Amino acid sequence: MWTYRQDEQAAANPLGGYRGIIGTTQAIASATAADVTGIAFPIKSSESWIFEMDLYAVGNTNGLAFSFTGPASPASVLMNVFGNTSGITAVSSEAETAFATPTSVAFAAAAVANYIRIRLTVVNGITAGTVQLQCSTVSGTNSSTLVAGSSWTATRVA
Repeated sequence: MWTYRQDEQAAANPLGGYRGIIGTTQAIASATAADVTGIAFPIKSSESWIFEMDLYAVGNTNGLAFSFTGPASPASVLMNVFGNTSGITAVSSEAETAFATPTSVAFAAAAVANYIRIRLTVVNGITAGTVQLQCSTVSGTNSSTLVAGSSWTATRVA
């Protein structure tokens, strides 16, 4: 089960923020991107946010792909994926002007067996909505998992 609450540190930020922690392991077993339960936050028009995820993952040789959905027509979406596992062969960065476009998927290209950090910077357009993490295997249907204890924070910066 995920917790979704106003974070004490983010509450000190007058612009606001959110924080969540994964309570149960979630299986990722499809090459089709699907929402990761509980890793999402609301965004209003013209807001800017930094969304950071510290994920613990165990996977197969197909690797994991990450993308985001969100409101239509954001001004900017920048995603960086980092890791300390041999499954991540390089830092992956994607700069986009839309959510969930074919090139906005950063991934661990091989077997995943440790820590993955994702940082998403969003400058929203005029449409409010929800920013949501999605995950899939890079190819095939062998199962990978996001492990309990993974966490995330979303901090409004403008």
